[in-house]
Amino acid sequence: MARNNSFVKLDGTLDGLTFYRKNGEDLVKKQSLIGKKPIMSDPAFKRTRENMMEFAGASKAGKAFRDSFANVVKLMGMFS
Repeated sequence: MARNNSFVKLDGTLDGLTFYRKNGEDLVKKQSLIGKKPIMSDPAFKRTRENMMEFAGASKAGKAFRDSFANVVKLMGMFS
């Protein structure tokens, strides 16, 4: 993902590039060829949706794992 450092701030799509603002940063990405609606409903994307759900579960488990050790790491930092 590219960053837009120009003094000209664009928003929207221009010539296959999508300009947008996220968390206070101006970003640029290539325009997607497939929209969200077909991915979420088309039978051809069934495996994609399955993979999305699996990745979401793994992300939540990873966050819970990191959060569970945050207090331990903080406590160990006090003794060094």
